[in-house]
Amino acid sequence: MDEHDQILEQWNFKKVKIGNLVYPLVGGYSDKINLAYKKVRTTVPGRLFALFKNIKGLVEQEKTGEFNYGEVSFGVNLRTHADVSLYDTLHVTDSSRRPSIVRHAAEITRKQVNYQGGFLVEANNDFPYRHVGSGSSAALFTATALSINKLLGDPIQNDRLPRFLAQNYGEEIDGDHDNLITVQCTGGTSWMGLVGGIILVDKSQLKYRMAIPEGLGYVIGVPDYEKPDAKGAMAREAGGIFQDIMDKLPEMDKFHKEVFREVELAIKDSDILRVGQGIYKAFSYDPFMQLFENMFPGIKELFWKLRDKMQKHSPAAMFISSAGPGIVTLCDKHKEKEVMDCYEQLGIDYLLTPEVANNGFIYEVLEKNG
Repeated sequence: MDEHDQILEQWNFKKVKIGNLVYPLVGGYSDKINLAYKKVRTTVPGRLFALFKNIKGLVEQEKTGEFNYGEVSFGVNLRTHADVSLYDTLHVTDSSRRPSIVRHAAEITRKQVNYQGGFLVEANNDFPYRHVGSGSSAALFTATALSINKLLGDPIQNDRLPRFLAQNYGEEIDGDHDNLITVQCTGGTSWMGLVGGIILVDKSQLKYRMAIPEGLGYVIGVPDYEKPDAKGAMAREAGGIFQDIMDKLPEMDKFHKEVFREVELAIKDSDILRVGQGIYKAFSYDPFMQLFENMFPGIKELFWKLRDKMQKHSPAAMFISSAGPGIVTLCDKHKEKEVMDCYEQLGIDYLLTPEVANNGFIYEVLEKNG
């Protein structure tokens, strides 16, 4: 047992056996298979995570397998695709860069509908980084499950997939081909894969969605911090912030629920200005920002300095995505160059300018059956 295992065991974050379906669906699916296609491709957008509801939900896993922390997330055109063909065994191609995640998603999906046949699966993120807050891992789950579901004739209702995947979620451990590590998931990336836009998810259910206004785009900067595997990233989070969260309850919990409610009403009204104001309020709260500081020393001051520089460009929203360290600015596309200059002035030169994503998944039938 290494130091990461010790930290994770202390907080009851355990390994997940690849292919082990611990929390099967109850309802919302059928075991009637219709093999209308031989090969399909599903492409899903990424998600940028801006806001929590119940911060204690990051620490404690529910008996259902979920982490019910709630989320507000933004759709981003960082795409993930999964090509799935009928095959004699379940085989993930060597060209799939994160095969452990893909294999687990494929196994639990076929087990859910009691399908005995196999698949040839190739799934990848169309961008080169992981564990920076873009939802790349859960997007692989989502694209793989959607492709398999389509190949089998949609035996699982698509709106049941987010909770199903969240309940049985894990991420890869470098050098371990048999297990994943438990990582928090509440289904937001899967919901983003279904609908796009700005979404509010609570208890793995989509409550509200709004379109991202036209004319806006992203600047995403990734400060230069160590980039561990999922187990290392999870240990960094558990060791850095979990005790801090528990020590500062219930004040932090009360604050986040109030802000979450404000943003919920703004999304319901499709008011991007109020959405951004609520997120600004959350990231102005020092106890919350201290959590990021514990994981990434110096990021609190860096973020606040960057935000101060950014005010003259009137960004629609600005936040550290998920557990970080990626810093996201949603701004007028015509101001992207000026916004990028603000990042570069503070030494953040790993910059991306992806488009927003207001639509969910895209299916392509690559080969019909018969």
